Amino acid sequence: MNAITMPSSRAYNVVDHTYDVVVVGAGGAGLRATFGMGAAYMQLNQYEEAIPYLQRATKVTKDYSAAFLNLGKCHEFLGQLIQAREVFLRGIEENSGRGRR
Repeated sequence: MNAITMPSSRAYNVVDHTYDVVVVGAGGAGLRATFGMGAAYMQLNQYEEAIPYLQRATKVTKDYSAAFLNLGKCHEFLGQLIQAREVFLRGIEENSGRGRR
């Protein structure tokens, strides 16, 4: 056997992951895809699944008010009222004086 079909004991460790979506890039289309996955999960009432996507959207673009709003709503719908309030306040702070996005 050769190295391609029979890896040596020094081969890389393979870590298997399961993803709903893989977003490549952090700009425009990637950001919309990330936000869109969160919004899609919200439409299915799967708020816990939506949170990581919306958190990512708020980290990539600090003034993404729709992402902050949806993230806060997810926490609210899950009964996590303290987290919801924190997200709403952070969204207001990040977006003060910037208009709508």
